[in-house]
Amino acid sequence: MDDFAFKKGHTYGTILVDEATHMPIDLLVGRDGSTLKAWLKQNPHIKTVTRDRASAYAKVLSEELPDVMQIVFIFTRIY
Repeated sequence: MDDFAFKKGHTYGTILVDEATHMPIDLLVGRDGSTLKAWLKQNPHIKTVTRDRASAYAKVLSEELPDVMQIVFIFTRIY
């Protein structure tokens, strides 16, 4: 999971990608964690998450999926 800009400085979202297929699973509005929380409640089968260091994601994951393995990356390069 990672955040991205629909319009830089105005509208942001969260993208969820399947690590095995590298295909997007879902695009969520916002990056504050509220839409992610709702999504996780509907998808409790998630076992592993790769995410950036955003505290909003960490908090929601710890609350909704306390046993999930969180792999944290420091930066993203887009070419």
